[in-house]
Amino acid sequence: MGGIEVVAADKAALKDFIELPYRLYKEDPHWVPPLRIAVKDLLNRAKHPFYKNAEAEFFIARRDGRILGRVAAIFDRAYNQFHHENAGFFGFFECVDDVAAAEALLTTARRWVFERGARFLRGPVNPSTNYECGILIEGFDTDPMVMMTYNPPYYPVLMDRLGFRKAKDLLAYESTSEKVQLAKIERAARRMLTKHGVHVRPIDMKNFAAEVERVWEVYRSALAANWGFVPMSKEEFFLMGKDMKQILKPELVLIGEMGDRMIGFALALPDVN
Repeated sequence: MGGIEVVAADKAALKDFIELPYRLYKEDPHWVPPLRIAVKDLLNRAKHPFYKNAEAEFFIARRDGRILGRVAAIFDRAYNQFHHENAGFFGFFECVDDVAAAEALLTTARRWVFERGARFLRGPVNPSTNYECGILIEGFDTDPMVMMTYNPPYYPVLMDRLGFRKAKDLLAYESTSEKVQLAKIERAARRMLTKHGVHVRPIDMKNFAAEVERVWEVYRSALAANWGFVPMSKEEFFLMGKDMKQILKPELVLIGEMGDRMIGFALALPDVN
């Protein structure tokens, strides 16, 4: 593969793994750099709760000492147990426009997950569908919003040339107050709430932990039939809630209740990007 070396990232190389996107996208006006500390925490296999139900290895590709790309190989036991599948995943994929480098990375990831019993490789997920996932195929002239992926236009071409095929469309919608008849929607919503005895309120920040636990229970039930759903442990869900707490606005996190029972929630986040 053109003198390309793919190696598992040790502690020193993990820094290169994290830094690569900052070099690849430094001239791209639409890329929004993540906080390095957040990426480091998410890749911490010793501490992050995701890895209690999953294994992962992080690889970098080099040619003549120059880093060309990176990928994570992921074997998610929580996903496989829930779906009764033998899936392997790749994630955190970044690469220069070089088919040989991309092939070396993804071949290594495939081999790694197959050694653990996987029968196919799917991705990217960073590191599951509960986080950023998917490859951007349209909208390269648009800034990504929070928890949305972004990549160069050549990524879909690389995937196609390497034999990967689309598993599912992941769509993002934009709505503005100029395009939506808010008054009409609000009237209809009030009628339905009254008809079914549902009360909607903002999240109680003074009892945040208790609220998050109830939201976790609804999440596990309501989203279980979604394509690619991965059940998060309570520990992992609480960690995500803790991270979101720093940016959420209570009036944008709505809880739906019938009596004392939570039946739904809606989460909207400020676009901190």
